[in-house]
Amino acid sequence: MKDIIAALIMLGSLVGVWYWIANKFRQKGTGAIARHFAGMVCGVGALFIAGIVVAAMGLLDSESTKETPQTADAAKSAQVEAPVADSTEIEASEAGAVASQPTSEEAPASEAVEDVASEKTPEASGNSIADRRDEIQAGSDIGVDVETFTKRFNDAMAVFDLPFRSRGEIPALGDEHVQRSVSETYNDNLAMLVMVKPYTDDIRDLMFIGSGDGTLQSGANVMMTASGVFSATQESWPPRDVLNMLLEMTEEYRQQAGDSEVTRTLNGLEYSYSQSDLFGNMFSVSTID
Repeated sequence: MKDIIAALIMLGSLVGVWYWIANKFRQKGTGAIARHFAGMVCGVGALFIAGIVVAAMGLLDSESTKETPQTADAAKSAQVEAPVADSTEIEASEAGAVASQPTSEEAPASEAVEDVASEKTPEASGNSIADRRDEIQAGSDIGVDVETFTKRFNDAMAVFDLPFRSRGEIPALGDEHVQRSVSETYNDNLAMLVMVKPYTDDIRDLMFIGSGDGTLQSGANVMMTASGVFSATQESWPPRDVLNMLLEMTEEYRQQAGDSEVTRTLNGLEYSYSQSDLFGNMFSVSTID
């Protein structure tokens, strides 16, 4: 309907100006050919001016501003792919596509973390809660406390120019709990769970969960955030070096069709990657027993 109205306005401008100019020249005694030629030139000019006006009024979608579905999709793809290449300095690969795939279940990352937290809570061993706390406190840890980990992680997010930041807030030890946990969600698709000793802030182990929404950018966010998590567990481990390692791990996982988790070891710690239909991409850090 808007196109019809716009066409009528533009046609009316052409005819009206043409007639008005030709009539003016006729009154001056100008010949028919000359006055109609002048009328045509002015009418065409009025046609273009009318087109600009109706386009500004929103009655006409010009080709310069209107995107076909294919053009819009291509522009969206370019916007997604460019940050991936700039931020990670790698080409979008099949490994990145693995991380970008959405989970089969629509489970928010916060719920996934809660489920994993309950699974990782130590079982009662028949000893008292105080005995279990002492046992955990005397046990192994990954060699970094929450404060140090938080700073390293946030620094890594700055390297990748990502907005995600860890608060590092450790809840008080509950009466029925034998250890503490730091649970953080960065959006609906990214979450981290850190298990902390009961009496000190030393980290026992941790897990990062990330699922994509099918776009390359979401997959890149998963991989870069996971790289920040892993790099924060070592005193000096550049996040981009970790990213390269994770890309190798995801590719290895894809090649073996997800039969088992893929692991790497460094300085007494084990770094693992696997996938779950419910949680998506799962990255964990633990001590080597």
